[in-house]
Amino acid sequence: IDSYYLLIVKFDISAAIAHKAYFVDILDWLDFIAYDAGPGQIMLRESDFYQAFEAGRQPPARSVPQKAEFLFSLFEEKLRSLFVKRQERLDRQREELGAFMSADFAVDQSDMRFTP
Repeated sequence: IDSYYLLIVKFDISAAIAHKAYFVDILDWLDFIAYDAGPGQIMLRESDFYQAFEAGRQPPARSVPQKAEFLFSLFEEKLRSLFVKRQERLDRQREELGAFMSADFAVDQSDMRFTP
């Protein structure tokens, strides 16, 4: 893949209906993406992107190998972060299970009455 185009149409309905269309290659705007390693999802950080785009900012020129390296670095970073978060969650769950297992499970049913 050497490009990943986005067609974004934004509507403003605050007064008269207006629209603005953006047609961009997200691989040119890599500085404005976020990656979630859990579902493996790449997302555009929209507010940052629109602000930079409207200000006339030009994305840095990167070759396809540079883009691939950038994406892989982001993937590695977020995957490591995911592992840390999952380990922290596992540790919390392990503590909660330990507290549950060490609790007294006596159930007092002496006041129960059967009503036919």
